Formats: sequence, C-alpha cells, structure tokens
Amino acid sequence: MTLTKFKEFLNCGALLQHGPDAFNLVIGPFEQIQQDLASYHSSEPLIYQPHFWDFLETKKANSFLKGKQSFILSRAELLACLQGFDSVFNLNWQPATEPEFKAQFEWSQIQFAQQQLQKTVPIISQLSEFDFDVIHLAYLLRNLVSEIKFGWTYGYWNHGEGFLGHSPELICNWQKAEAKLQTTALAGTMPNQPGARKELLADKKNLHEHQIVIADIVNKLKSMPYFLQRPTEILELKHLLHLKTEFTVSAIDCKEAVEVIEKLHPTAALGLFPSSDEEYHKLKDLQRSLNRKNFAAPFSFICEHSVLAVAAIRSLYFRKHSLQIFSGCGVTKQSIYENELTELALKRDSVKKMMGLLN
Repeated sequence: MTLTKFKEFLNCGALLQHGPDAFNLVIGPFEQIQQDLASYHSSEPLIYQPHFWDFLETKKANSFLKGKQSFILSRAELLACLQGFDSVFNLNWQPATEPEFKAQFEWSQIQFAQQQLQKTVPIISQLSEFDFDVIHLAYLLRNLVSEIKFGWTYGYWNHGEGFLGHSPELICNWQKAEAKLQTTALAGTMPNQPGARKELLADKKNLHEHQIVIADIVNKLKSMPYFLQRPTEILELKHLLHLKTEFTVSAIDCKEAVEVIEKLHPTAALGLFPSSDEEYHKLKDLQRSLNRKNFAAPFSFICEHSVLAVAAIRSLYFRKHSLQIFSGCGVTKQSIYENELTELALKRDSVKKMMGLLN
C-alpha cells in the first residue's frame, strides 16, 4: 500500500480486523447502495453499520456502504504505514453524563419491580473538546494495533468525523467454505486483577446477567440448523474479564448471515430482556440526549465468501473539535448503582489505555 493510498485511507476510510494478523482496509469515498445479497458475488467488502435504534424503524431494504478500493494488510504492514504519525493529546475530559445514566438505572429498577423486564443496558457518555485531525487518527490506530490482544480493531471515518475502536464482542463470523456462523454471548464484567477469575465465576449478579444473555441468543437461534452451544468460559482481556459463551449455527450464504445479525441485534448483552419494542421506545427516550449513534450496534464487512460483524463497543467517536466515549453496563434487579458506575468508568478507561490516552 503506497503512502499516497494510505493518506487517502486516513482521510476517508474504514477497517475491520479479520484475524490476529489480518486487517481489511477500505478507502473511500463511500457510496450508499441498496444491494440484494442473494446476488452479491464479490470479494470487495460492503460495509453494514446501522445505528443502534434502526431496528425499531419500519422494515425497509438494508443500505450498505461501498468504498473505492480495499486492501488486506498484516499487522507489520499496517504498523509500517503508521510510522511517523506522532501526536500529542492534551485532553480535558468532562464529567460523564451521570444524571442521564441515573434516570436509565432508576427506570430499569421500576421495570424489574413490575416484572416487565429482567435486564437492561443503560449507557453513559464522556466528552472532551479537542481539535482532531488525521495525524491524531493515525496515532490512535497505531496504539491499537501495536500490541496483539483479543478482539477486533474496527472503524469508519469520513473527512474528520467517525469512530475507531477495538471490540471484544463477536456478533457474527461466517465463512462460506464451512457454511457455519459463530456468535458469542459476552456479559459479566470484572477488572482483571489477582483473584478476579475465581470471583467472577462465583459472582451471582454477573452469572445471572450472563445466563440472561445466553437465554436470549438461544431463543433467537435454537430453531436454526446445527445449533451448538459451547461451555461458558472466562475471556481475559488486558484490563477486564468477561464471561463468554460461544454458539454455532448453519448459514449457507452471506444473505442468510446478515439475516442472523439482524435477528440477534440487539442481544440482551446490549439491550433489553425480554425484548419489547414498547420498552425499547421508552429506553430510547431516556437516551435521546446522548445521541448514541451506532454504539453497540453491529459493525460488519460483508463479502461473498465471508461476513464478520462485531459489536461497536470500546470505541472513540471523533469530530473535528471533540472526542466522545460511550460505555454501557448490564443492569439487573441485583445491580448496585455505585458498582455499575465503577464498571462504566473501567470500560472507558480501557479504551483510553488501548489508544494511548491514559497511562
């Protein structure tokens, strides 16, 4: 990839990590298209990135983004492109939007008491004013990919506005050669510190939360061919621990894979359980001032032979004059308000640390 092409990518681009040593980069400008995936026969990726609340809208044809050119780079090749983009961040983060989170938390507890819901995922946001440009983007990306870690680096931007993140949560990994689709329940969080693995496996609130997410995925996918659920295990990240359960189903083509993504979103890991459009509309009203964009929605690259979608979490949103980080947490009847605030801060701090914004 030439330096000229890479600069084009930094000005208008998208990427999604496809493996420990494979990064799919797409150069814009991007064209929004309507595509019948049943007739899509190309290795050039389409980008599918709905906003979180799009699933509540009247059903309409999916729109996809198509770039000008794509490349697959190894980690070493991507890091070589990122050399020389040094930057300094002097950030003054504003207090997180606790009043908005408190309103969501209190609403959740009312729904639990009335037996309308068993789990919710309130969100919170933190903002910093900052003059952002492509040099800063390159610096953040270099920090994300300089260290091998579990998950998928992803992002999309267009002339100074977009997002960049590293998600641990897989929504869909489909390969045509195997005709199999993998998805994951990821719920239950503790800081990665001595003794935390044993504590997480015994923590009633986290175990209950994780079982709710499992039940949601089972309900949505159990009728599909070759449904398989694997044992729950601990996912160890650098700063956090999560409970993780993997699932596999059969899918014959990319159209069917995207249908599974739409069936899953939002899972109970990212939304409400049991799922209810009426309750989702109430939660949307409580979050209206936060403008969550695509936070926790699927971010996907779609090709004829593969579909990969991750949850758009652990990310940084940027505009020309500001940075913003969202974090969310699973809330149940057993949740303690102060503990959830701590978890939310840990998740935001993990993003800052991954991107070199917090020592």
